[in-house]
Amino acid sequence: MTGASPTLLLSILLDIVTLADGRRFEGTVLSDDGSTLVLRRRHDEFHMDRRNVAKVEKAPLSWEEYAAKAAALKPDTAAGEHAALAKWCRERKLIDEARAQWEAVLAKAPENAEARAALNWRKVDGKWVRDLALWAADWVKADASLGSPPVAPPDELERRSKHRADAGDWLRASGEQRQAELLAQLTQCVMQGDAAARHEAAAALKASGVPLAALEVLAHRLDFSDPAAAPDSIEFAWNEAGDRAPCFLALPDRRRFPGPRPVLVSMHVTSGPARNRRDRFAVLARESGWIIAAPHSEPNFGKGWGSTEAERRVTLAALDAVLRRCPADPDRAFINGSSMGGNGAWEIAMLHPDRWAGAAPWISGARVRTMPFLANLRGLPLQARVGALEDGLMLEATREAAAFLREGLGSPAALEEEPDWGHMDKDETWIAAFAEWAAPIRRNVYSPAIVQRFVTVAQSRHHWLAAETLRGPAPVDPTRGDIPVSATGTEAERRREYVKKGRDGTALLTGRVAGQKISIEARKVGRLTVWFSDNLVDLDRDVIVEINGKRAFSGKIERRFEDFIDEIAASGDAGRIYVARKSFEVK
Repeated sequence: MTGASPTLLLSILLDIVTLADGRRFEGTVLSDDGSTLVLRRRHDEFHMDRRNVAKVEKAPLSWEEYAAKAAALKPDTAAGEHAALAKWCRERKLIDEARAQWEAVLAKAPENAEARAALNWRKVDGKWVRDLALWAADWVKADASLGSPPVAPPDELERRSKHRADAGDWLRASGEQRQAELLAQLTQCVMQGDAAARHEAAAALKASGVPLAALEVLAHRLDFSDPAAAPDSIEFAWNEAGDRAPCFLALPDRRRFPGPRPVLVSMHVTSGPARNRRDRFAVLARESGWIIAAPHSEPNFGKGWGSTEAERRVTLAALDAVLRRCPADPDRAFINGSSMGGNGAWEIAMLHPDRWAGAAPWISGARVRTMPFLANLRGLPLQARVGALEDGLMLEATREAAAFLREGLGSPAALEEEPDWGHMDKDETWIAAFAEWAAPIRRNVYSPAIVQRFVTVAQSRHHWLAAETLRGPAPVDPTRGDIPVSATGTEAERRREYVKKGRDGTALLTGRVAGQKISIEARKVGRLTVWFSDNLVDLDRDVIVEINGKRAFSGKIERRFEDFIDEIAASGDAGRIYVARKSFEVK
């Protein structure tokens, strides 16, 4: 293969920015004030924290170099030379160009296994078929827990509907004044910081004769906020040490938009403060009654939103603070972010899917190191938006992740690619599209089938199931990106190996509800908790709990006012409505 001439290469030398973690970005440095470096890339501008830049040097731009290399190819160029150029492109994140070269390989050598694997072809019964990515197809076929969720029979659905209807009838018969009194009592009870005082108040509610089912209905109207307050920012503690972080708010007009309102937690980019994120979405507060919450994280390129447990805690603590201080609907809370914040939105949604009604990450992607957690997102509505001219490796991984969720798991996942667009938000259309997509979505805390892979107990909760303790060897943490894989084989095979080792090495909880039986699989878990509701099983009848194929419980589960109150008080999440809980040792 003939390369480009030295004269051509010298004419296209521009800036290569290398970060402290070894990543490289190509473009033209537009400005560098010692604090922020602005790089004009192929399709966008990128702002970098100067503290994270290791060096800036001159080198040929890879896409220009590729153009010269491709132009030098002849019609009779051997398949091997196209394959070598495809690998060269891949190393430089020129994904579309790499695909073009692999297609050229197949045009000359249709049975080339390396090209087939790179383009997601698999041989089935002697025929080549286009499939999910290698790691995704293998996962779907190997993991029985990813099967279709159980469907409740019509008589069970009718029972649940009647349970809710009877509670509503009781409330209507009690009158508006009595409902207001009960709501005030319930609010005061939940807000008690002392568990003993909370339980005493719960006992008083029970003694008053109010059905617990009626309080379940009222709980959806809980509002812990001060009606006279309209702060544009709040501070909240995000860890046990009491460290505090700010969250910038845009609140709707309560007279125009009464009642609990939908919430958007949006995480800022590396180079932009949180208040900019709040201001960007403020139109939703003014015109559609949304609560906009933009928590602040110190920009930490490569270790920002979602990449460390501390950053995840900041986001979840911000949501808890909003639920306690604003007229927020916990069943309509969405997570969003762009660039660094979008990467965090992907990762936090994977590790804590039960807190969100949906996820809307922008100009970001599902990275290979997070893919072992992707199945946690099954059932969670996802609307990802990227520019079609984005970073090639990130775009490829995100396409694979969306296909796995949508086609492999039947999940409501959509990836919207903006034509001729790079690493920038497109506010004028994306915000309106987000609001339209999110409007009908409500969180379902009573999913009959859940899958949760996790590393720590704090990540284990998924609606009605959580680990209390772990046991055995410590779970593998794929998000660290350091799981060793074979140095041989194709890239598709190495990616499959990483995802498989990651998902096999984490702790795991799965749960399925079929009739009156709850079947749980627990791996690396010592003790677990199950929360119960009449929206999952009929608590007037015996309930069976099986753990790892062995019966752990059979009998009646008592509805308890205290469990109902404690669950809401724990986080201010009035959508987590369960009337009993029970812990089990995993044997």
